[in-house]
Amino acid sequence: MPTLKSSVLLIGVSGDELTISADTVRTAPEAIKIIDQHNYNVIVVAPALLGKDFISSFQRLRERNPAVQVVLYAPNGQDPHQLAKMIESLEALRISDGSQLQADILLTLERAQEKSQQSHLEKLVQEQKGKLKALYQDLEERVDKRQKFLLDAKKKTFLAHSRWESLRQVMVAAHQSLSISEMEANLTRTLTLNFDVQTLRVVFHPHDEVFLSQFRSSKDLNILPIPIYHGTEKKGSIFFFRSTARPFNREENDFLQRIGEGVALAVDRLQKLEQTAQLRDQWQATFNAVSDPIALINQNYEIIQTNSSLEGRSSLKGKLLGRKCFEVLFQRDSACPSCRRGESFRIDGSRQKTATYEVFSQNLQIEGLEGSVYFNQYHDVTEQVRMERKILESARLAEIGTIGSSIAHELNNPLGGILSFVQLMKMDLKPADKIYDDITEMEQGVRRCQEIIQNLLAFVRDPQADEEISLDLRDVMQRAIKLIELQTKSRGVEVKVTSAETPLIFVGHINLLTQAIRNVLQVSIDALIEAGQQIKGFQAALEVRLSSHTQEYQILILDNGHKRDSAASLGLSVARQIIYDYGGQLELGTAAKPLRSVKISLPRRKN
Repeated sequence: MPTLKSSVLLIGVSGDELTISADTVRTAPEAIKIIDQHNYNVIVVAPALLGKDFISSFQRLRERNPAVQVVLYAPNGQDPHQLAKMIESLEALRISDGSQLQADILLTLERAQEKSQQSHLEKLVQEQKGKLKALYQDLEERVDKRQKFLLDAKKKTFLAHSRWESLRQVMVAAHQSLSISEMEANLTRTLTLNFDVQTLRVVFHPHDEVFLSQFRSSKDLNILPIPIYHGTEKKGSIFFFRSTARPFNREENDFLQRIGEGVALAVDRLQKLEQTAQLRDQWQATFNAVSDPIALINQNYEIIQTNSSLEGRSSLKGKLLGRKCFEVLFQRDSACPSCRRGESFRIDGSRQKTATYEVFSQNLQIEGLEGSVYFNQYHDVTEQVRMERKILESARLAEIGTIGSSIAHELNNPLGGILSFVQLMKMDLKPADKIYDDITEMEQGVRRCQEIIQNLLAFVRDPQADEEISLDLRDVMQRAIKLIELQTKSRGVEVKVTSAETPLIFVGHINLLTQAIRNVLQVSIDALIEAGQQIKGFQAALEVRLSSHTQEYQILILDNGHKRDSAASLGLSVARQIIYDYGGQLELGTAAKPLRSVKISLPRRKN
C-alpha cells in the first residue's frame, strides 16, 4: 500500500500526468480501506468502480469530513444515466474527461478547502453562538441572582434598620424608666408593633425559675425566656409572651436576646437606683430620728441638708435649704459671735429670747463638693441652763437660809438681854413718867425684832419637820408678808391686804403654806422691781385678797409689775407643787389690765 501523504485520492485513475501530490489505488476494496483510515478532501473515482460498499465508506468519510468533494472521471462515451446516478449518490462536484484532470482536481480541492473553511467557520460560529448563549444564560442567571440578592439585601437592610430602630427605641424606653413596672409597660408598648408581643415580665433571680414553671404548661400563650446577666452573675429573666399561633423564630429569638443584653444594663441601673433610694431613705430616717436639730452647712453658712427636727424648730416657712443657719435658728442677720465651725461651742440665745444650744461641729470632706462642709448638731440646753440657774438660785437661797439661821441665833441672845433690861426699867417707871412711852416703844421694837427672827427661823427650818395643825390662812398670809416686809419697805411697795372677817380654817403645815405664799409674793415683788427699773416714775401696786367660798378658799395676788415668764420661776414651781399636794390649784392670769394675777385655790377641810 502506498504511503498516504496527500489530501487527494485517485481511485482507478492514473496520476502520472499530474503535478500535484495525490494517492492512487486501483481497486474499490483498497479505496474503502484507505477511506476508512484517512480523511481526504478530494476523491477522483471512475464510475466503473462505484458500488454499495464504496458508497457506504464514502458516506462515513463525509460524516467525518463534510468538506470532501468527488470528481467523477468519465472519459467520452460514458453512459449519461450512469453518471447522473453516480452524481446523485456521491454528490459529485465535477465530471472530468481527463483532459483537464489536474485543473478539475485543483478546482475541486479549492472547493473542498472553501467548504472545509466554511464548515470550520460554521462550527466556530456555532461554538461562538453556543458560548454566547451560555454567556447569555449565565448573565441572565447572574442578573436574576443579583436582583434576588439585591431584593434580599434590601429586605435584610430594611429588616436590620427596623430591628435597630426597635432596639434603639427599646433601649431608650428601658433607660428612661424609673421602675420595673414602668419598664415593662414601655417595652411592651414598643415591641407590640414590631414583634406582636402581647406582654412581658421582668422577674429577678431566683423567682424567675418559679415563674417559668408556672407558665411553661400554658396552652394559650407562647413564652420565650431570655436570661439577664450582669457579668457572670444572673440577675433574672425577661419573659416575652405571644399567642401560640405565632411561635418565636430563630431570628426573633436572637434579636430578643440582644434586647435582653441591653435591658440587663437598665435593670442593673434600676436596682442600683432602688438600693440608692433605700439607702437614702434609711439615711434620712436615721437623720430624722435624731431629736436634736442637725444641719450640713457649707463655708458660707448655707444649709445643704437638714433633718425634720430643725425644720420643726425653725420659725421660717418654706424650704430651709440654701438659707443661712443663723437666720433659721436664731433670726440673726450675721453669724453668731461664738460660732466656731469644726469645734464644739455654745450659742446663748437668752438675749434674743431664743433657745440656747450646745453645738457639736465637725468638718467633713465630701467628694464632688467644693470647699468645706460642716456637720452641726444643735443640742438644746435651754432647760438645762435654766435648771442650772435654778439650782444655783436654790443653793444661794439655802446658803442664805443657813446664814439667816446663824444670824437669828446670834441676835436672839442680845435681844433677850435688851428686852429684860427694858422690862426692868419699865417696872421702875410710872405711866406718868416722861420716858415711860419711850421705854414702851423700845419694848415693842425688841419684841418685833424677836418676832421677825422667829419667822426667819421658821422659814429656814425644814418644812416637813412640823406637824399638820388647824390654822387660819389669814395668819399664814401675815407670816408670809412679814418675811418680805424688808423688801417691800425698802422698795416703797405697799402691800394692800383684803381678808375675810371670819377665820379661814385649814389643816396643814404652816411652814409649807407660808413658803408657798411667800414664793408667789416674791414673784410679784421681782416683777415690780423690774418694772420700776425700766419704767420711769413707776408706781408699784401689790394687793392680796383672801376669800371663802362654799367648796374652797381663794387667795388672789394682784400686781402691776413687768410682764415676765413667771411660770418658769423655781419659787413658783415649788409653790405650785405645795398647793397641788394639798389638793389645790395655782393659776396664772390677767385679772384686769394692766394687773397680773395669781390665784391660789385650797379645798375647805374639816378639822
